[in-house]
Amino acid sequence: MNSDQLSLLIEANEHLVQAVLQAHAQRALDEKKIRDITQSAELDVLTRLPNINIMLDRLSHAITNAKRCGGRLALLFIDLNKFKQINNTFGHAVGDQVLKTAADCMTRSVRESDTVSRHGGDEFVVLLEKISELSDVSHIVGKIFLALGAPNRIGPHAIRLTASVGISLYPDDGDDAEILLTRADSAMYTAKQSGNARFVFYGQEKLVELPDPGQIQDLPFEISTGGKEHRHGYRRSADEKMVSATLAAQELQSGAEQALRRQTEFMATLAHELRSPLGPIRTAASIIGRRRLTLKWQ
Repeated sequence: MNSDQLSLLIEANEHLVQAVLQAHAQRALDEKKIRDITQSAELDVLTRLPNINIMLDRLSHAITNAKRCGGRLALLFIDLNKFKQINNTFGHAVGDQVLKTAADCMTRSVRESDTVSRHGGDEFVVLLEKISELSDVSHIVGKIFLALGAPNRIGPHAIRLTASVGISLYPDDGDDAEILLTRADSAMYTAKQSGNARFVFYGQEKLVELPDPGQIQDLPFEISTGGKEHRHGYRRSADEKMVSATLAAQELQSGAEQALRRQTEFMATLAHELRSPLGPIRTAASIIGRRRLTLKWQ
C-alpha cells in the first residue's frame, strides 16, 4: 500500500468514526428529549416529584398488591404550616425554593419503596407501602418533622418548617385510592387545627406529636438572616443531630454509588463503541484497496 492509499484509508477511517460518534450523540439527544417529554407529563414541574395522577396510579397498584398478600399501607397528606407567610415575606421565588427543599426533606426521610408526590401548592402526599405496625408510620413522620424542622438554608435565610399530617390506612380506612386520599386529607385538617408539628390518624380525635414531644414543641415559623439563627425555644436534641448525620451519610453513600454506576456504564459503552466501527472501517478499507488496484490496472 503506497502513501496515497494510506492517506485515503486514514481519511476514510476518520470520517467513519466521526459519523458513528455523531450518530450516537444524536441518538442520545433524541432519547433524552423523549424521556423529558414523558417525565414532564408525570412529574411536578417545580419539585420534579411524581404528580398526583401518578401517585393515585401507584396507590391503586399498592392496594391491589396489599389485597393479594394481606398487607397494610399508609397514606400521608402533608400540608406545610404558614407557607403563605413565606411567600408574602420573601416572594414567590423564595417560596418555590422552600417547596423544593421540603420535597427533598421528605424524599430523604422515607424508604426507597415509598413514594413522595406533590398534590399542589404546599401540599404533599406520601405513600408508605408494606407497613407492619403503626409505629413504623409514626417513625417516618417523625423523621419528616425533624428534616423539615432543621434550619434549611434558602439563599441568605435559614428557614425552619413545620407541617400538619393526616394519615389514612389500608385496609382500616378504606380499600379505594380516592377514599384513602380524602380521609387522609380530612385527618390533616384535624391536625392543622391544633397548631404546628402534629399528625393524626383518620378516625382518631387524639392528636399525635413526635415520638419524643420534648424535641419539638409548637415550633414557630422561624426565619434568620445574616447567618444568625434565633431558636425561639427550639431545642435541637442529640437524637436530632444523630438522625441528621445518618441521613447525610446515607445521601453521600447513595450519591457515590450512583456516580460509580454511571462511570462503569459509561466505560462499558465507550469500549463497545470503540469496537463497533472496526467492521465498517475494514469494509471501507477493502473497497478503497480494490478501487485503487482497479485504477492501477486500467
